This record gives sequence, structure tokens and C-alpha cells, in this order.
Amino acid sequence: MARSALLALLCLLVPQLSTGRRASPSNLHLVEAHRGVPRLEVLRTSSAEEAGAFLEQWSAKEYFGLFVQLAPSSLGLPGPRVALLGISQGTKVLIYDLRPFLFQPPQPLPTALAAFLSDQKKVFFGVGVMRPVAQLVKEFGIKMRCLDPKVHGWPEFPVDGGVFNAAHRLLGISFGQRPATRQLSGQAVYAYLQWALVDRSVASWGDHLLMWELLDSELSEAAKHMHFHDAMRPKHEVGDDGALLRQEAAAKRLLGRRAMAQRRGRAKHELRALARERYGRLQARRGAPREGQ
Repeated sequence: MARSALLALLCLLVPQLSTGRRASPSNLHLVEAHRGVPRLEVLRTSSAEEAGAFLEQWSAKEYFGLFVQLAPSSLGLPGPRVALLGISQGTKVLIYDLRPFLFQPPQPLPTALAAFLSDQKKVFFGVGVMRPVAQLVKEFGIKMRCLDPKVHGWPEFPVDGGVFNAAHRLLGISFGQRPATRQLSGQAVYAYLQWALVDRSVASWGDHLLMWELLDSELSEAAKHMHFHDAMRPKHEVGDDGALLRQEAAAKRLLGRRAMAQRRGRAKHELRALARERYGRLQARRGAPREGQ
């Protein structure tokens, strides 16, 4: 009995020891099918090994959906509040956290990720993705092949709205309430829709789609007018980015509570003054003699 239990334990441990690049189960997520979007398998990580292993399955693929979310700290703290890079192909999505690279002094992306993004046989598609891609190119010095239908005005693509509007018109996928990109499920859906749109475009246009590829000169020109990466770069070493994020969130909550208390205090004061005024008028009317008496 003890021997069988020991063998079962070894069977569980040996695969994990022999495949150290396997994604941690805590970083793998499943987003259930919803409103025309199929079930998605999502890996969200900041580990170079996990990302590299996940990207290996796409070595022979050519077109990918791209999702980039970059936002500086709203309170002027060093480093970004959000820095996510999402890549999608089919129902699988990789969401890579870039904050560890932006909080620290300048350092390149992991080798596997940089090589994947710079592979000239791979094309990344995203509605409204030109500016974030220009930021990535300027920040990390990588060269990417990208498509953005909002830049050159593609046929059939709506000129207004973003990826959700395009998915509604071209894919028939609509949401009563758009998924929030602050949540993992919303980020995964956003990245998947980018791939679904480029997959439809490839089926319609084939390789002619590449006539709208973003030029290096267009990305460089867009990056010239951006100082976003400088605001994200810390001017001193940042030890614990988690502590900074917690401090930022606590400060925002405190400011919100103070503002709400002030508004409530003013409202109560005004209501009391109005009530006293109305009560005084009512008493004056009751005490005034009627005409003819």
C-alpha cells in the first residue's frame, strides 16, 4: 500500500521536474463561451519560460491578433499602472505582463518573446493598435509587422468605433455590455476578437491584405510624438511595484471617500437650510390673519 502510494507520488512529481517550462496551473485560465465567442484558453504570466513554451505551438502560424494595454500611473507614481501584451491565435490567448520590464531600468524583452514579435513571417493585427505598437517599438527596439484597419481605411471595416463595433458588423458578435478590459476575461475576449477579424479578412483578401501593412516610417513618425514611455520609466529604483500599486489604490480610495463626504455634507446642509426656510414660510402663513377678519 505504501509502495503504491509512493509510486503515485513519483508519477506526479517526475513530469513537473522534467518539464520545467510547463505553464503553472495557477496561470492557466479558461474563459467560458459567451455571446458567439468560443471557450478560450488563456495564459497570463510574466515568466519568460512559460511564455516561450506557450509560443512554441504557434511556430508555423502567420496571422495573429494583438492586444496592447498601456496606462501610466494616474497619481504620478513611477512605472505603469497597466502594461499588458496580448497575442491570440484561434481560441488560445497569451497575456504577458510587461510591468517588470518597465518598472526596472531599461532591459530587453525575453529572447523568445522578442524573437516571436520580430519574426518577419508573422503578422499581427489589431483595430486601433498603431499607437501602442509604436510605443512598444520605441520602448524595446523591436521590429514588428502589423496591420491596423483604422490607419488606411480598409474596405468593409467601420471607420467609427473599435474592435467591438467591428466584431458586431463583420462577425455578428455583439455584447449587451462590453467586457471590461480590466478583467482577465475581457482581455481574452478583446484579443480573440482581433484574431477573429484578421482571420475573416485573410479569408476574404488573402495575401492582398498585406498591402495595408504599417510601414516602419509610419510607426517611427507616430513614436516621435510620444513621451508616454518616459513617463512610465522610473527616475529611481523601484523595489516593490506591488506596494506602489497598493499605495496608489489606497490613495484613490481615500480621495474618493473625502470627495463623497464633502458632497454629502454640502447636500445635507443645503437641505436643512431649505427645510428651515419652508417651515418658516408655513408658520408665517398660519400666523397671518385672513382677509375680512
